Amino acid sequence: MNTIQPTCRNLLAKAALLLSILLVAAPLTAQDGQETAFEEILVTASKRTENVQDLPFSVVAITEQMINDSQLATTQDLAQMTPGLTFIETIGRATGTPAIRGISPIAFQDPTVLVYTDGFTLGLTGESNNAYLFDLERIEVLKGPYPTLYGRNALGGVINYIVKKPGDEFEGHAGAEWGSIKDGAGVLETSFSASGPLVPDRLYAKVAAGYRDDGGFLDNLLDGATNVNGHEDLNVGGILRATPSDNLEVTLTSSFAQADDACGDCSNVPQPWGLGTFPEYVLLGQGTPDINDAERSVSQDLLGFFDKEEQRHVLNLSYDFGAVNLTNILGYGELDIHTKADINRLPSPTLFGQVAFDNFVDMQGWSNELRLSSSGEGALRWLLGFYYFDLGRDQVITVDTLFGTIPIEDSTRDIESYAVYVNADYDISERFTLGFGLRYDEEQTSITDHAPGTIREGDANEILPKITASYRPSDDLTLYATVSKGYHAGGLNGSGAPLPAYDPEFLWNYEIGAKGIALEGRMRYDIAAFYMDWTDQQLETFFFNGFFNVAYVINAGESRVYGIDGSIQAELADGLTVSAALAWLNAKYVEATASQTAPGLGLDPDISGNDMINTPDVAGTLSVQYLRPIRGGRWNMRLRFDGNYNGEYAIDSLNVGIADAYFLVNAYAGIQNEHLEVGVFARNLFDEEYLTGGFVPGFNPFLAFPPLASIGRPQTVGVRLRYSF
Repeated sequence: MNTIQPTCRNLLAKAALLLSILLVAAPLTAQDGQETAFEEILVTASKRTENVQDLPFSVVAITEQMINDSQLATTQDLAQMTPGLTFIETIGRATGTPAIRGISPIAFQDPTVLVYTDGFTLGLTGESNNAYLFDLERIEVLKGPYPTLYGRNALGGVINYIVKKPGDEFEGHAGAEWGSIKDGAGVLETSFSASGPLVPDRLYAKVAAGYRDDGGFLDNLLDGATNVNGHEDLNVGGILRATPSDNLEVTLTSSFAQADDACGDCSNVPQPWGLGTFPEYVLLGQGTPDINDAERSVSQDLLGFFDKEEQRHVLNLSYDFGAVNLTNILGYGELDIHTKADINRLPSPTLFGQVAFDNFVDMQGWSNELRLSSSGEGALRWLLGFYYFDLGRDQVITVDTLFGTIPIEDSTRDIESYAVYVNADYDISERFTLGFGLRYDEEQTSITDHAPGTIREGDANEILPKITASYRPSDDLTLYATVSKGYHAGGLNGSGAPLPAYDPEFLWNYEIGAKGIALEGRMRYDIAAFYMDWTDQQLETFFFNGFFNVAYVINAGESRVYGIDGSIQAELADGLTVSAALAWLNAKYVEATASQTAPGLGLDPDISGNDMINTPDVAGTLSVQYLRPIRGGRWNMRLRFDGNYNGEYAIDSLNVGIADAYFLVNAYAGIQNEHLEVGVFARNLFDEEYLTGGFVPGFNPFLAFPPLASIGRPQTVGVRLRYSF
């Protein structure tokens, strides 16, 4: 079924061998203190500014220039640039959630990868997971658990979005992209930013706005409507930055984002699937219909909608005392989501008439992080921090039927947590450094069920260690080893579940790696090998109450994940750069039980040995860019090619739905100078058909919930115009 995969396996195996050879050869080819052809990338992943090449853990840093050159604008674009990172859409954009190195949340539970913007996160699913990304200084993707500095729910990793700050120079940009989707509508992306000093050397300001209008490409076969999955994204923001003295810096960042989708869930129902009768469920358990037999269409009598509004305000204060730096980050955010979707995604109603889910979620939360750190000079570098987090989440779920509205949930969830942590690095010698981190995390959770008027409570506390060692045989090579423990918070199940609460899940990560510069400074590379032991794993199961399948979470799993990932960036000639990255994973459930409804599908609920969900075994990227001066050096011609391979992966723990492997190609050609850029582009150049996620239902003899497939974007071609000042 996937003829491309064996070939890609061979190519990626050769790439892995090349990385290994470079690792051995690098100390011989590099010279201490040599100049590199690439800019130094400074990141704040360790909550202090450091060169990404010196960090003793895996970090993918995507700079402003890389974002612009690759036309990165969506979270799916980010995943295609970062092997090991996936953004899985369980049932459309409303449920998009990130996974790193196979560490993925179950169904619609809290994320296992935290998404931060300028040091602040609400920490729950739905936050910035389908954002329109623009005006960023940098994106940092931290692979693996980061317990000491990030705490709860950073089980699989962290994504940091760093917004570009205003400075002493007046600068900005205005840009637009117009595209046409094959057999679909048009796409328009616009962005604008302007920043500069209000009071020279003391006060700076910035305003920015971005808008994306995606016309869609799925047609509704039932009524003949075209492009029913169109959506709009609007982002506006502002920054006020003050440096009243040389030692003090205060930055206030505010932003507002809105997403408006014309379809609550435009997932395709693979055929054949009729009214969801018992024989069809049995066929589903046998692997038919194939989840990949999805078409670029829907056939629904109710399309619904998805609306999201999100705002955040972050006040960052930094004071330099000389030997000690003080930082305080105070953040507040609100997230409002309203989703309505047809329950069976079919042109015909259920036995109970047209049935639709209506889901309202309102969240408000704030956090404060206070930390003290050493100046970075001397053999000992340390950081001490205190973190407080408070979140309220109101959720109302109803089911609209022929007989009226049935309430499913009306609850308020309150989370209050705090943590203290310490992190220290000590230079044993000029070349050898040991690091140690420890965090104490405590959390209290309560759920108020408004209909019965009951309150359920839970609490947990954890101690999270991390140990690192790094050795630099030369100034251009860093070898490291890391051991860390992460955890994903426990929680409370719904009032109708037979189990009232579930415990945290834990993951130990063991990693070794190397980062370096080779070939006389014309190559930068990194490689890491890792092994992760995931215990007390949270899995979703169902309880059939006579009408609905009531989902709830149990601690019934244990998994093992091991693999290798790495990247190379090389300047092969003047103006010609090549970047390649790969990730190979082996991710299996070692001891786990799937949904209680598995026997209804004719399947054994014991899923030990199955592939973990949302985990491609192989993923890789290849980018080639050529920049050449023309017209006497007044302009540059830029040609770019981006390829992304994603191996097959399971969308459910029973491994009934296996999404096929796919290979996407993007291309760009344009001319540019210091201020102006004009070009043409093609995304998914060869119009590959692929899935961005899906869903396999539990067995229910009354309400027919079919298998669902989220369809990837077809070929899109267009023009680009950008002016910088």
